[in-house]
Amino acid sequence: MSKQILKRDFYFDNAKFILILFVVFGHLIEPLINQDSLLKGIYLTVYSFHMPAFIIISGYFYKRTAKLSSYQRLLKVLKQFIIPYLIFDILYWVFYVVTLGQDLNINVLIPIWLMWFLMSSTLWQMVTPYVIKLRYPILLTTVLALISGYTYHVGYFMSLSRTIIFFPFFLIGFYAKREWFNKLKHPAVQLVSILFLCLTPLLIHKFNLDNPGWFYGSYAYLSLAIVNQWTWAYRLAVYLISFLNSLGILALIPQFKMPFTKKGSRTMSVYLLHGFIIKYVAFRSTLLYQEKGIGEIFILSGFAVLITLVFTSEILYEIAAHVNTLLKPVLQKAYSNSLNKNLNKNMKI
Repeated sequence: MSKQILKRDFYFDNAKFILILFVVFGHLIEPLINQDSLLKGIYLTVYSFHMPAFIIISGYFYKRTAKLSSYQRLLKVLKQFIIPYLIFDILYWVFYVVTLGQDLNINVLIPIWLMWFLMSSTLWQMVTPYVIKLRYPILLTTVLALISGYTYHVGYFMSLSRTIIFFPFFLIGFYAKREWFNKLKHPAVQLVSILFLCLTPLLIHKFNLDNPGWFYGSYAYLSLAIVNQWTWAYRLAVYLISFLNSLGILALIPQFKMPFTKKGSRTMSVYLLHGFIIKYVAFRSTLLYQEKGIGEIFILSGFAVLITLVFTSEILYEIAAHVNTLLKPVLQKAYSNSLNKNLNKNMKI
């Protein structure tokens, strides 16, 4: 199985490219979702699967990392997630303060916007080898996620809320086998997937899940609904919708080589960089806040495709790698000082 995982797989590269395209598109249309119910339905449908499906794939490729020693695993996580997190968390902070003129304090233990995924990925990578030693880890982490919504103490700090809520998807990917993804390609499964994706906006409205916060995974129940002994059922409904739609979108991903397949190996650069473009456009113009018709939605879709293609280009991928290398020593030191400061502060509290 290790040879199969190490070899480039067209299917997963295709999936990563398509999913990151949905991430960009979702962020582009976010300012408009309260102006149009159809657009909001599309937005919530996209949010029901784009990160869960991404996390399932991340869990699938984690198999080889889980076999490493704790030290080797830490080194890999440091290079793959922690260093990029430090670099871009600080860059986003500078961007928010200098370019957008926002009064934003920096705290490396509280991720800025998109950076939650790198923080959560770090935690999943480090704790999974211990969690899988427990009985029924997917069930246990799901129950923990359902319970965690009752407290405000699980929130943005170290991205704990999203880490807990999306952890079951990571474990599902970890336990998944390659042939399971092949079975999703059955025509009947694909047809049902299309129908369920189309019906998702109606289901979301039917179950009173119109608040996007249910799909962000970062809010306590009190911020989303009336809290009672049955509030956990809302999150369970979100889980079911997200799981089925994640399988659905993965069922529709082509397995053969496409013109964009190679770009699927460079999706991290899109994730890290596209936020600067979207926030800048939103800050400098009213383009993303004006009411849109079908034509304008297609234009935004084209803009999302353009951003994704540009940021998966080889030259920008190389630039991002060089920035990572150049800033690594400086940010490691800054992170160490900031971490010690924050930990000391929290211990005093």
